[in-house]
Amino acid sequence: GLGDREIVNDEYSVITQTVTEAGISQPITVKANTDFYGVNMNMHIYNRVCHGTLFAQLLDENGNVLSTVTDDLTTVKDNTFKRFIFGGTNYKADTDKKYIIHIYTQYETAEDRLALWKSENTADGFDNITENGTESSGTLALQYITKYVTAGMWKYYIALAALFTAFLVGMYLLIF
Repeated sequence: GLGDREIVNDEYSVITQTVTEAGISQPITVKANTDFYGVNMNMHIYNRVCHGTLFAQLLDENGNVLSTVTDDLTTVKDNTFKRFIFGGTNYKADTDKKYIIHIYTQYETAEDRLALWKSENTADGFDNITENGTESSGTLALQYITKYVTAGMWKYYIALAALFTAFLVGMYLLIF
């Protein structure tokens, strides 16, 4: 099952313009009391390896940056969803909350290209996207990340694993 994500738009048949430093922006609304840590977005790299840096930003409805995530473009797989966690913060609100997802790139060479999958028409409940500064119809192929274990939680799992390992070593020493 999906468990940790909610499909927001699963209708996509076309790709955006090639993402530039101006980027692609998708206005979204996260419903009240919905856990929201980030997004999965479907990437297209034209059946090749792409070099450079990929940036994903979460903006408030006024365009102020709440979080920026960077990743190496070589980690992007063609026609596959890529996960962006916005700092491990849960952006859950008591009321419906508007945000903007902004994706942009810095390529290493002129041959590097990345696009995002989107629907041909803007889905109900969404505003148009902006592609490199120009408003465009369509809604990005999008999933919300609704569960996320923060880095701080891992120390408990590591401690538990260490205790279990100590138990196994102790049992081994008792037996042999």
